[in-house]
Amino acid sequence: MQIITLSGIDGSGKSTQLARLRTYLESKGAKVAYIHAIAFSLPQAARTLFARRGNASSGMAVTKSSWIGVLLRKIILCIDLVRFRLLLHSLRQTKTDYLLSDRYFYDTLINIAYLDGTRLDTPFARLAARCIPRPDLAFYLDVSPEFIMRRPRKPEQGLQYLKDKSILFREAATNWGFLTLDANQPIESVSQAIQKQLTL
Repeated sequence: MQIITLSGIDGSGKSTQLARLRTYLESKGAKVAYIHAIAFSLPQAARTLFARRGNASSGMAVTKSSWIGVLLRKIILCIDLVRFRLLLHSLRQTKTDYLLSDRYFYDTLINIAYLDGTRLDTPFARLAARCIPRPDLAFYLDVSPEFIMRRPRKPEQGLQYLKDKSILFREAATNWGFLTLDANQPIESVSQAIQKQLTL
């Protein structure tokens, strides 16, 4: 089973490209599974469960966190990695060909670094990165924050947030071997660039 991940700042087109990739792979007869890394995370999964019971809370974007909040995110990441390995085992048992991930655990490390005011060369980031199952293809959709902020639906976090996260994503792409794609291009051009990297 191949793991294919798409990472990038909010508004870079990850969900759109993964939906197109899923359609393309299924048209070739492949068995495809999909996860959204944020939805997969334990707190979000619990939040979704409560929402189904009528206790939904507003999902405001988090741009600041206390050291306790950062510590909890680190602990949750470790738990999520164990859960993810169990998921991988289950998918392999069912002969799944591809697992597509909208964001990935690297994105969580980037978010932790942003909230903690650090970079990706901390002991925790290096250790956690070694524990993350390595994707077969990890794409970084590199897009101009200014381009995103010109859209009708802008990310609520604002331009500076997107710029700061872009710096971390580019650092991650270098550290962890992401394939960087120019996501300022038309959607179809980005899709074709992704498909060229596939081994069907």
